[in-house]
Amino acid sequence: MKIPLLLFLSILLSGLRAVYADTPLTAKVDKRVESLVRVSVIRYLLNHGDTTAATRQVKQDIAQGFPWMSKLSRLLTTYEKQRNAYPTMESFMPRIVEFFNNTADQIDRWPRFVSIEEFENGDNQVDPDLKTLTIRFDRPMSGGYGFGYGPLGQEHFPLKKVNGYPNDRTITIDIALKPNFEYQINLLSIGFFSTEGWPIKNTLIRFKTGSKK
Repeated sequence: MKIPLLLFLSILLSGLRAVYADTPLTAKVDKRVESLVRVSVIRYLLNHGDTTAATRQVKQDIAQGFPWMSKLSRLLTTYEKQRNAYPTMESFMPRIVEFFNNTADQIDRWPRFVSIEEFENGDNQVDPDLKTLTIRFDRPMSGGYGFGYGPLGQEHFPLKKVNGYPNDRTITIDIALKPNFEYQINLLSIGFFSTEGWPIKNTLIRFKTGSKK
């Protein structure tokens, strides 16, 4: 049975209402929301016969810190195949809420980028003479790393050397900057893992330098 795209949007909106009924608005954008978006894409692809793209999407989601996506996708097949038992998405939502409750421990283990010591991410007036970045995470990390280009490409990638971890929540790198230029550094999920083995989500550090002092 093919499920139209509008139904997948209904899955997402119903999920948001059910999961966040008692949650303040400012806390609603988190990994559970993104899981619902991602699984809607997977189910849409599968129900339209594109298993290759769906498999690729699942692998990408797992690599980016969503290891439960295959299970969440399989859960939605129950809804698709048992419409007599679940005539509406509203009637199925307790199963999704239960899934997230059982997966909460995994979600909470996901490490996050916290800050850059020298300036705020997105700053437009970074000192072009700055030579080092100090990147902080919210929990102990394994000691590995992975840095990649941002959408602007290699020319806008300032990394020159990885110095390592002065402590288990901080990594420092050497950079080379020039005035009035935009830079991007992608923290990659394939390189950064917590000590428990959980990857970060791909995270883009971006900033612009000011004029030479």
